[in-house]
Amino acid sequence: MSKIECTPVDNIMVWGGVHGKKRMVRGRFSRRPRGEGGPGVPLVRSLQKDQIRAEHGVVEAGIANPGAVKRGVRYVHTNFQRCIVEPEKYRDTYEGQLVKPVLQRSKDRDLLVDMHQLMAASELDFIYMGSRAYPYVLGFASRAHIRTIVVVEGALHAQFLHGVGVDLSRKSERDDVGYWRSLLSTTLQEGLPSSPVEEFTIYTQGDLTANQRDELGVTNHSFSALEEVQGARDLLGVNRPVYAMHPQAMEVVAKVEPHEINTTEDGILRLPTFRSLSR
Repeated sequence: MSKIECTPVDNIMVWGGVHGKKRMVRGRFSRRPRGEGGPGVPLVRSLQKDQIRAEHGVVEAGIANPGAVKRGVRYVHTNFQRCIVEPEKYRDTYEGQLVKPVLQRSKDRDLLVDMHQLMAASELDFIYMGSRAYPYVLGFASRAHIRTIVVVEGALHAQFLHGVGVDLSRKSERDDVGYWRSLLSTTLQEGLPSSPVEEFTIYTQGDLTANQRDELGVTNHSFSALEEVQGARDLLGVNRPVYAMHPQAMEVVAKVEPHEINTTEDGILRLPTFRSLSR
């Protein structure tokens, strides 16, 4: 059997706490507005205490929003991701002032991993990519055995061709620091393969405005993950069915067909955005 060709990965940056961390109150998570659970923050702290190294590289890690993590909330002033999309608008907020140093530490890497956990109930784990990415990012998804990819712009991972977001369900068997330490160690030692897009189910994501949610009658409705939202296709002007990403249907997705994914001359994947699926 021939050996699979892998892209070397010598420098990995892992972020946790972009959306804070849940706070424990008397042994239970607080019901007040809070951050995420999952392995993100514990993984970063583990990597900072016991760094993964190889002869040719290293895994570095950082808490993206230390103020929110310390307080046990999702954010101090505003959602960190919004600050990435509109840095000038939010430059005077706590999170806005974090954007520049986080982006600075994220560039010039071979791989960026941004760890999250879905706040809404879901049975699925997701890998997020930007609309332009290096093919070996799919290799990371394959190595993690996560076959559902969502194309999302305006997030930390999407600022870089080498970026990937991980969003785990609250019931995920991958909610384990040891699992991700092992995966990161293997990636550092062996590199990443460029997996075929046909191995994955790929969606592109859009957001519903408050008015659109009202018009669709989903304001107080709970959808199952990836349940079709009736009427959304016509309202949003897209040429295919639209599915709820989360039970509250604030975010919706449409499936991407493999033939719609192109590779540029310099070997970069180009994936459709939600807007590009409009009629």
